[in-house]
Amino acid sequence: MRILLTGGTGLIGPKFCAAALQKGWELTLTTRNVPKNPVQGVKYIVWNAETIDAEAAGPADVVVNLAGCGIADQKWTPEYKKLILSSRLNSTRACVEYIREHESRFGCRPQVFLSASAIGYYGTHRNTPVIESDGPGNDFLSKVGVEWEAAAQGTGVRTVIMRTGVVLAKEGGAFPRLLKPFKFYAGGYVGCGKQGFPWVHIDDVVGMMIWAIENPAVEGPLNITAPDMHTNRSIARTLGRLIGKPSGLSVPAFVVKSLMGESAVLIVEGQLVKPQKALDLGYTFKFPDAKSALSNLLNLSSSKD
Repeated sequence: MRILLTGGTGLIGPKFCAAALQKGWELTLTTRNVPKNPVQGVKYIVWNAETIDAEAAGPADVVVNLAGCGIADQKWTPEYKKLILSSRLNSTRACVEYIREHESRFGCRPQVFLSASAIGYYGTHRNTPVIESDGPGNDFLSKVGVEWEAAAQGTGVRTVIMRTGVVLAKEGGAFPRLLKPFKFYAGGYVGCGKQGFPWVHIDDVVGMMIWAIENPAVEGPLNITAPDMHTNRSIARTLGRLIGKPSGLSVPAFVVKSLMGESAVLIVEGQLVKPQKALDLGYTFKFPDAKSALSNLLNLSSSKD
């Protein structure tokens, strides 16, 4: 299996690369700069995040697009909001163009295209869990999601739109930020704490990607979230119990908004997202509940009650 991967240096990419190499798949990564210590067995090609050098990349059985600037890397100035959208559209369109030209150039077509999206597509202020068939919201991230997913269409190959939730991993992202206040006995939730916290363990993100590649029945939007749905408050309570520290402090929403600006929506608001398609098609979660997932990330051999 030959894999072409964009956005391979973020939180998810390295884990996916390791899993793909373990399966014996051939892996080609697009990158702005070839690393000084390249991973053995990986082919690197330089790109500008807007075009893929098809001749350098060669043919692929699977195209995986994870490229896009970080949503939570900085405040959402007008310029950064434009970058959030353009970085996603440009990389996705580059993948689509590569796939469209694939047959005329290499005499074959890729089997599947996995393209990133996010649960922000659904918007916030949802009182009931959303599934893949639900429509988009009307806020900034929803509009980004709609355009992002539209850009991935038209390849003529099986396409999976990965609506990924809050990825929990030791290496970065939400988990270290979630854990840090507890070290100072200041752990708790944000605002009222009733907003949904659509989490997923990094191993299940990678697991669902591999499963989607290998399972022809998986197509269209795919919610990459855990089936054990939590609120901001309940996830903090679970973490506090596991490490034996209090979790009852609340950070007022206005404080977060004053620090983060418009991007505060990422933690002040939320949604409950059900991985309906994964459940219907039989994906087996490695970490289906928050207690087991957080225990794993905390290196706990057994969970506390």
